[in-house]
Amino acid sequence: MFENETFPVIMERMLERLPDDLDKREGSIIWKALAASAVEQAQAYIWMDIVLEQIFADTASGEFLDRRAGEVGVERNSATRAIRRASFNTAVEEGERFLLRTKTFIL
Repeated sequence: MFENETFPVIMERMLERLPDDLDKREGSIIWKALAASAVEQAQAYIWMDIVLEQIFADTASGEFLDRRAGEVGVERNSATRAIRRASFNTAVEEGERFLLRTKTFIL
């Protein structure tokens, strides 16, 4: 949502508000003074984007997803191993490993 609020964009907006008779070139005193603020503002927009992602259940992660789900009485289940059923055209012993495309399976 705030991806357009970058350091160069913020700097340009800030410099446009200053009178044209001031030296606004990169490296000038005015430019250096504004740059520190523009960096902090750009960082704040990055954090606002992160916060915005964490307040909705469909984009939240980790603790924030747990807390969001808890609002409606839902708790996340602990992770478990996947269980798959397979049939083979040969005898397969328990504990054997085999590869299917890019996945390794252990029986």
